[in-house]
Amino acid sequence: IAAHIMQFADLGVIGINIEDSIVNDGRKIVDADVFSKTLEVVCSILTQQNCNMFINVRTDTFLLKMDHPVQETITRAKKYQDAGGQGIFTPFIEKSADIESVIQGIDLPLNVMCMPNLPNFSVLEEIGVNRISMGTFGYNKTKSIFENQLESILKTNSFKTLFS
Repeated sequence: IAAHIMQFADLGVIGINIEDSIVNDGRKIVDADVFSKTLEVVCSILTQQNCNMFINVRTDTFLLKMDHPVQETITRAKKYQDAGGQGIFTPFIEKSADIESVIQGIDLPLNVMCMPNLPNFSVLEEIGVNRISMGTFGYNKTKSIFENQLESILKTNSFKTLFS
């Protein structure tokens, strides 16, 4: 993992996300202690190699609908910070109260993902969110619009719909 991160650094990348879930036959969250130990080793190697990379740790507590996701996020964030993580990314968190609770419970910058019920930017800024990721949602929406346009062109055998 550290070798890959160092390759990114050689390309000029200054920050990465590293996830505490894996995808095989579906997405599964890994044990927080095991992941923390891995993260600690990775961060130690990066430090030894003088590789300055911002490590934003993604925790999938909300994405995977864990029991008590706010507390689980806080618990994991503290472990990940102790292991060398510099930011926490919590996709699928949407409620202002949940976001505020997480921010109050951790010492790292919190990053969230755009979601249908996510508060607006000014509210997120006010409660202390540091970054909002669009994930693949913007790309997927644009791709869908483009595919529909292409289907229309093929169906009508004309470019007229492109200009309407």
